[in-house]
This record gives sequence, structure tokens and C-alpha cells, in this order.
Amino acid sequence: MTPFQRRRVLVQGSFFILFVFAPIFDLLRFDLTQGHLIVFGQPWTLGLDDYLAGRIDTQQMALNVLLRVIVPVLALAATVSASPGVGVGCTAAGCARTFRWWKPSTNWCARPAASRHLG
Repeated sequence: MTPFQRRRVLVQGSFFILFVFAPIFDLLRFDLTQGHLIVFGQPWTLGLDDYLAGRIDTQQMALNVLLRVIVPVLALAATVSASPGVGVGCTAAGCARTFRWWKPSTNWCARPAASRHLG
């Protein structure tokens, strides 16, 4: 096995173990009766109930949304984009390079049908 394949198997196995043990250790779940996420056993809410009840003002609510929604989403996106599996998929430029069907300098429709191929 190459080092890349070894690392890939390790990451896949780690994710599977996390997937199996997450409900047991209450790492992340959505509680339907309470209507919010439970992260590491603690309720994770936006504080919308406090805002509607008038206990916090608009600035505190904006800070809640920033810290409890936007920052975690950006952190997750940064983590995923830095992972080794990103870039393997098919992006717009990646498909164009991989399949060579998109060439701005060549008119694909004008070529004879026998020479139209994706390889």
C-alpha cells in the first residue's frame, strides 16, 4: 500500500469509529423533543428564546448567530478544504482538464462527428 492509501484507510476507519461511538457518548445529536442540537452533551441553541422574551438585545443576538453559526460553519469549511480528499472530485476546471471536452479555443460543434470524443 502506498502512504496515500494507508492514510485514506486510516481516515475512513477513524470516521467509522466516530460514527459508531457518537451516539453512545452523546457527541452530536438533534433532540426532536427539545428542538435543538446537543453537542458534547450540552444544548446548543442560538438564544432565540431569550431574544424573543426580551432578555437579550439585538447586538447580543447578532453575536450569538456569529459565534454559534457562522464561525463553526467557516471552521468546518476550512477543515474540509484542508483535508487530503479535497481536490480529488470534479470541479468545473477539474472536469475540463480531466475529460478535455471544454476547450474555449476549439469549436466542438464544428468538428466532424467521428472526431468528437471525450478522451
